[in-house]
Amino acid sequence: MSDNQTKKSFWDKIPLINKIKNVKYLQYILIGLFVLVLGLIFMSSKGTTVKEGENSSTLTAEAHAEYLEDKLSSILSQIADAGKVSVMITLDGGMKYEYATESEEITTSNEIGDNTNTKTTKTEEVVIVNINGQATPLVIKESYPEICGVVVVASGASRAQVKLNIMNAITALLNVDESCIQILIGAD
Repeated sequence: MSDNQTKKSFWDKIPLINKIKNVKYLQYILIGLFVLVLGLIFMSSKGTTVKEGENSSTLTAEAHAEYLEDKLSSILSQIADAGKVSVMITLDGGMKYEYATESEEITTSNEIGDNTNTKTTKTEEVVIVNINGQATPLVIKESYPEICGVVVVASGASRAQVKLNIMNAITALLNVDESCIQILIGAD
């Protein structure tokens, strides 16, 4: 084979590939298309499940209560002779948030003769950040709401020892005062 002749690959024999290779700025066009596809995938997967009129903190608090109910039901049903157990937990409102703040203290003094009048003014503002084009307060701490009450319905709660065991388990697991707990006898 001579130097003037070069060996052509399979792809070089396809006319469409040769035309694509000759397109100016091809790599920039391909990168742009790739970024566009990624953007579309990101936007389509970013759906919200919050219904109109509801806020996400309410849904989060409700999900927390359901999680606690499921876990507590599972644990309490393992107590000897407890039988079938159902649990309901009520919470004190929604999620609690602590926001980042910026504070500024300005001290001014006025001297009138021998008297000096000093005034200190302190201002505190919540730090606002821009998230997806929307101004949002910066949260530094998130807390679940406190538990207001626990109702347990257990088929074995007619026995005093089972009822006591259920009460002790709830107070230990949830750190809730006994006055907030009601244990009822359920049907078999």
